Amino acid sequence: MLNKVHHATIDGASGVEMLSMLLDVEPRGGEHPAIEDDWAPDRVPGQLELVGRATASLLGRPRTAMRLQVRAVNELAQRTRSKGLGRVADQMRRGLPGPAGDAVRAITGTAREPHDERPIPPRALAPHTPFNHSITPHRRFAYRSADLQQVKDIKAALGLTVNDVVMAVCAGALRRYLETHDALPEDPLVSMVPVSIRTGEEADRWTNRVSAIFAGLPTDVADPIQRVRAARAAMLDAKERFDMVPADVLVDAASLAPPALANRAARLAARLHLGDRVAPVVNVVISNVPGPRIPHYLGEARMTHFYPASAITEGVGLNITVQSYCDALDFGVVACRELTPDAWRLTDLLIEEIEALAVATGTSRSPAATTETGAGTTGDEKADDKKAGDKKAGKKK
Repeated sequence: MLNKVHHATIDGASGVEMLSMLLDVEPRGGEHPAIEDDWAPDRVPGQLELVGRATASLLGRPRTAMRLQVRAVNELAQRTRSKGLGRVADQMRRGLPGPAGDAVRAITGTAREPHDERPIPPRALAPHTPFNHSITPHRRFAYRSADLQQVKDIKAALGLTVNDVVMAVCAGALRRYLETHDALPEDPLVSMVPVSIRTGEEADRWTNRVSAIFAGLPTDVADPIQRVRAARAAMLDAKERFDMVPADVLVDAASLAPPALANRAARLAARLHLGDRVAPVVNVVISNVPGPRIPHYLGEARMTHFYPASAITEGVGLNITVQSYCDALDFGVVACRELTPDAWRLTDLLIEEIEALAVATGTSRSPAATTETGAGTTGDEKADDKKAGDKKAGKKK
């Protein structure tokens, strides 16, 4: 079963919840009684009503923007213990006149007394790779599965987390992939890692409550054990910088951009092929989404795997998403066909890296986990046969 929903509507967490609503947790065959449903869609607003809503929203944006700026500076001052930023936040709060100032002062509160100065480490641009160019309309989708318990055994042996192992596995696979293409940079790659900022108290759960952290990917480390520890250190450093400003502030700030303007900016970036003209900020998107731990069914048919298919953007032509389901860890790779034609080979390398880590930690479960995706065939063979690749993508479960 293939579900395709725009990312503006749901994120990974709400997508898992939606699937759990569509499927059952036990097999059910035969006929079912009709469900009485009195749901009716909202009334379609008229042109004047839309203009009125937009005007009211625009009038409230300056106050919202100022409140977000003050809160962001205030939080940054507290996290970094910066006296200078603390004074700036105080001056911003005291300088706002009238009801708007009263509202901002009530919402942001009083900054705690900072103790010392600590500079924020700068983040350099990412190195160039073959998949960091302007993307085309064509895609490759490849998928594989691993034994989740094997990954847990690895993380237990190293005293780390499943996400640390996933990041290290992706780093190792990308290192080997780039080596085979004679394109491995000396510097580590930079990954964008989406993170959920859901609190469980959202008024509308069908929305996108995702922010992102930017973490170094230790593709410059050859030893698999050292690579895991380097991935762990990079994630901790990235999370520390991410925690300087609350994630909901970043999401609320992004909502201030007019949708029409943001849409045109994205289209302009693609039309100008900015992915070929500017240095990349990130190299790859890597997402790890926890899924259901119990089997799900469609009628009497059991869902055996939960392969994720995410999106790529201008200048970042590779996305690796990992979805756990029951005892499996399902990898879904989406790539620009022209930038990464051998995406199937990359999924093979992901599984091989897990086995390499298992051997290095003494937790190997030979033979390694495989799926029905045709392990053993090379990515070049699949790239040369477009029909075969499309047929395999159509077998998504």
